[in-house]
Amino acid sequence: MFRVNHIHLKSPDPKKTAQWYVDVFGAKITGEGTGMGGATTVRMEIEGTRINVTSAPAGETLPQGTSESHYGLEHFGFDTDDIEAAM
Repeated sequence: MFRVNHIHLKSPDPKKTAQWYVDVFGAKITGEGTGMGGATTVRMEIEGTRINVTSAPAGETLPQGTSESHYGLEHFGFDTDDIEAAM
């Protein structure tokens, strides 16, 4: 049997992105640190699913995201019994 180990997102501002997940989904921040190349990573968990949000390495920038189709992550989904109450 397989299960999701973690989801890894890239963001120019990992702390701000992680805070959005805290505010909207009730995520719990479980750690924060600086990794290879000086990239900042914020680790969090939502109902047992781990999510990491990492910046670009120091001195580099991430390309601007667009809504156009391209190779890479398209989406991941969350379930809720009451979307209105969850938001």
